[in-house]
Amino acid sequence: MNIAQMLNKLEVSLPGEVVNRLERHAEVQRQQEFFLRMLKPEEVREMLDALSDFEVFESILPLWTDDNSNYIALYVDGSLKYRICYLNHEETDNSPAFRSVENFIRELEKDRQQDWEDLNKDYPSLAAQADLEDLSIIQELVKQSERQQMDEDLRRQCLFSMMALIPQDLLPTILPFVEDEDPYVRERALATFKRHGMSVGKLKRELHVRGETGMGK
Repeated sequence: MNIAQMLNKLEVSLPGEVVNRLERHAEVQRQQEFFLRMLKPEEVREMLDALSDFEVFESILPLWTDDNSNYIALYVDGSLKYRICYLNHEETDNSPAFRSVENFIRELEKDRQQDWEDLNKDYPSLAAQADLEDLSIIQELVKQSERQQMDEDLRRQCLFSMMALIPQDLLPTILPFVEDEDPYVRERALATFKRHGMSVGKLKRELHVRGETGMGK
């Protein structure tokens, strides 16, 4: 069963260029052994069944594994559509790590012995400014996180993803999360400031001088 047949059986629709790239990579994996190997169709089905009871894994299609209960997955729907994330068996963090299947496979094929930690990833972002596509996703994720009665775990993953994409010029957007009621969100917000080399206190002082709020208004 090839990639297109598997996706058809799973009722998953992907752009032709994405399917073709996955097919080419699958052929490379058939010829060489990779540390991060592609899942067999039956393994994909099994993983989808195992994840189906958890809302935080909706729209995620596992496609690779390190055979240590960790998986690499493709978002097939939603705000993060076509981005790549890592499913760590020790902690849940579905934030995107690669912008596309192409970017991930290109990096993976540089060295077939690479583990996930060895790969040079697109996210978390270190950019000074977001491109228009990422900016649109950031805005959508912020809106999602503000929905009333949203599940705590789902909100956390939404904010984790938003902060993975956030560039330096939008750091005021996440100031409120430094004091969020969710300790994991607080921790991630502080880590995001640290990643960009920005002090929370310094940013607050700058915003105060400019008469702005933590949401950049």
